[in-house]
Amino acid sequence: MTYADLHLGPAVDIAVDLAGVLAGGVTGNLAYDLLKHAVVSFRGRRSAPGRSDATADTPLARAEALAAALGAVTDAWPEHAPHVDRFAVRQEQRTATGMWRFVLVRSRDIFTVHVPPGEPSFDRIEVHRRAG
Repeated sequence: MTYADLHLGPAVDIAVDLAGVLAGGVTGNLAYDLLKHAVVSFRGRRSAPGRSDATADTPLARAEALAAALGAVTDAWPEHAPHVDRFAVRQEQRTATGMWRFVLVRSRDIFTVHVPPGEPSFDRIEVHRRAG
């Protein structure tokens, strides 16, 4: 599946958070903020009524996985943090195991990001960069 633009769908709150961060000129810890949002959202789903504690490998929602992917990219390459709103999702896929694979493009750089199911953290997210 190929996408022409970044569409966060139900994750409007992420876009609003990013806009506020960028408008305020704060780019120092943008990756952390993105990841924090994904973790808070994930924990909220885990603590929902009727949920068991055995959700360590619960697949992330698209918005959570995308926020974690963007956070991992800007953590590894901080020079892209001020331009996080200019990333385009070229491809995305969610596997049967719950892993998300995103191909993100910014300018001439192409990033392939694998976000596993479970609570997101940068040490579990695999990121590859191909400079154009």
